Formats: sequence, structure tokens, C-alpha cells
Amino acid sequence: MLPPPSTAPGQYLSVETSDAQLQAACLPGWTQDYMQLSCGQFVGRLIEVKLGPVQVYRETLNQATDERCQGPDGRCTVGMTLSGPGGFLQGRPMGEHSLWVLPANEFIRYRAPQDSDIVVASLDTEVLLRHARIVLDRDITPLLDDAPLRGLTSLTGTRFRRMLGNAIRASATSPELLRHDASLRQLASDVLDACVLALGESQLDTRLLRDQQHVHRAIVDRAREFILDRRGAAPTVTDLCEQLRMSRRGLHHAFVHVLDISPVAFIRQVRLHEVRRMLVEDGVPASTAAHAWGFWHLGIFSQYYKALFGELPSVTARTPGHARLRPLDARMAGALADELVLG
Repeated sequence: MLPPPSTAPGQYLSVETSDAQLQAACLPGWTQDYMQLSCGQFVGRLIEVKLGPVQVYRETLNQATDERCQGPDGRCTVGMTLSGPGGFLQGRPMGEHSLWVLPANEFIRYRAPQDSDIVVASLDTEVLLRHARIVLDRDITPLLDDAPLRGLTSLTGTRFRRMLGNAIRASATSPELLRHDASLRQLASDVLDACVLALGESQLDTRLLRDQQHVHRAIVDRAREFILDRRGAAPTVTDLCEQLRMSRRGLHHAFVHVLDISPVAFIRQVRLHEVRRMLVEDGVPASTAAHAWGFWHLGIFSQYYKALFGELPSVTARTPGHARLRPLDARMAGALADELVLG
């Protein structure tokens, strides 16, 4: 059974960015916040296609990032990583053939490794459940709430990846299909088939539930909120220990476990990201932004900034946000879509 007629035309988007925060703002309908963790110039790419009740996208990032995301209202998320193990979703380690399964309106926390590569479908939950009852003759609601990660066989994972890749490639090479309701509905139905079959064949992998990172994740989130609430105060590790009522050793273990950086580095990186946000979004002078976030020694600040972002703050200040976000080259977009199908 095909999904109901779409209430909006299909849409296709492909972009490349050189800023993690701008990358986070690219995905239509999503609320996202990215914090770059590894050092160097950032390059992110996104290809997205909207098919009425179905949204499919592929995102690649060259730097490790800590991501806080929430999808469109009423839509669940099904996806997988293409870059192998190394990432963490909801505090749990992702395996090579792990299927993301997240219910609607759940706040997502994803630590992406360097050279992250993911393919995801965001689906109207009611449409997905109705489709599953027809295809599988069962209610898959428990699967959406069971666990954020489920195991797939290599064959099932490949089939899922290729179907989503076909949807992206078809939209990239023949954008006119998105203007015709019949082709739009059929393509959405094929993506729903792939998601339903992957869910039906997935298995709960108890190995994915043993890691305790999700406990430490809450500590990191509380620490970040504490730092952001004290703009200009430049809190210390001791301040965090007192606020969170933890020992210095316990705090260090939590941060290394979740983000693979120390609390000292985390405090500095949060402040550097807020400085960069002011430079890119507000266009303020670099010295003004640095002082606002407690960096009083501008020489040392510039060294830290360049080490993390791969450029001096003065360069960032001279490069407006729109110059850091551009349409993805058609050849590159086609290559990314082909990798999903042929890889």
C-alpha cells in the first residue's frame, strides 16, 4: 500500500559547509547543535531528499563531533552508519551493522567519529506503523521503543543502505520526479519497504546495551549547561566538580569515556565554539568575542582557536556565514549517492 498523497512537493538539497554549527542548521525540519571535537578545518556534506511523509539524507563529516539533535515532530528515525564502528548513539557504541531506531520526538545524542558517514530516514510514525502492518502483518511499535540500536546482518544492512541510496540518486539525477505525485509516492513507499524490512529482520543485540557511557553522557550535558550559563566567567574543573558533586578523577573518567577529551579541554572548546558562533553569526570583532567568553590573553586565545578550527579567528571574522555554506558540486553529490548504491 502506498503512503497517502503528499501534502507538500518533494524537495532535494545538497550542501557543503566549512563550519560545524552551520552544518547543524542545514537539515530541514531538525533542531541540531554540533560541537567539533577533533582539531582541524571542518568539512561537512549533506544530501537530503523529502518525499512527503519520508525524509532521507546522507551526511559526511571529516571531524569528530558531539551532536545534540531532535527530528521533526511526529517522525521516528531509522538509519545506520557507513563508516564502521567508532560512534556512540544515546551513549551506546555503534557496531558495523547497527540500525538506528529512535521513536518520534526523542532527543538524540550522537558522538560522531572522524570521517563519520551516516544514512538516515526520518519517517512519519503513523505512516510507518500502517505500512508495517500491511507488509509484515504485525505491530512494530515495540521495536521503536525497545532500544536505540539493533543488529542487522550484512545482507540486510546492504539492502537497506542501497534502497536509501537509490532514493537519493534518483532525486539527484532526475529532480523532475519530485514534482509528480505518483513517482513521489512510489519512491516513498519503496523507502518505507526498506525501513520496515530492516526493522523486521533486526535483532536486539545485548552487547550494545552493556556500555555505561549513557550514564556519563548526562554528566557531560550538565557540565556544558553550567559553562554556557556562566558566559565570561570561565569556570574551572574545580567549579565543575563542586557543581556536579563529583571527584576530579570521576569527572575526568566521564569526559574521556564520552568525548575522548579531558574536562579542561572541554571547557576551553565550549568557550571557543561560542566565540566562533559570535564571529560567524554576529560579525563581531575577534577580540570582542574572545573577551566576552573570558579569553583575556589574545595571543594564547588565537593559538587555541587555530589549533581547533584550522584558521585564525581573524580569518573567521572576515568570512561571513553564507560563504561557508554552498551548494554541493553536482559531481560530488552524484558520487556520494552512487557510493550508497554500489558500495
